[in-house]
Amino acid sequence: MQVTRNKNNEKMINFNVILLKEYKPANNVFKKLSGLYNMNDGSIIEFYKDGDLLFMKWNGQIREGFSYKGNDEFTGGIEDIAKFEVQANGEVRVKLHFVTVLKKEYNLEGVKAFRY
Repeated sequence: MQVTRNKNNEKMINFNVILLKEYKPANNVFKKLSGLYNMNDGSIIEFYKDGDLLFMKWNGQIREGFSYKGNDEFTGGIEDIAKFEVQANGEVRVKLHFVTVLKKEYNLEGVKAFRY
C-alpha cells in the first residue's frame, strides 16, 4: 500500500476493489435444480447445466440460458427470471417469468418431477 499526497497536501491511499461480474455456483446447485418440471400450464420444462449456465428447454426447444444471481435465482434475456425454492422435504419448485420473441409474456410455476 502506497501513501501519497493530493494537491491539498492531504494523505491519500488508493484501494483497488475487484468485483465479480457474475456468481459461479458450485456444481451441487446445478445438480439440485436440474431435471424435468411439471408446469402449471400442462407443459414440461427441462433445466440442465452447460458450462456456467442453467439452460431451459420448453416444449423441446432450448429457450434460455440463465446466469446465477444467488439464492437459487437465475436471470437471462432482458427480464427473464427463474426462481427456485427447495422445500424441507426435498421437493423443488420453480417460478418462471419470460417473454418470447413474439413478445408473449409467461408467468409459470412448476414442481420438479424427475432429476438426473
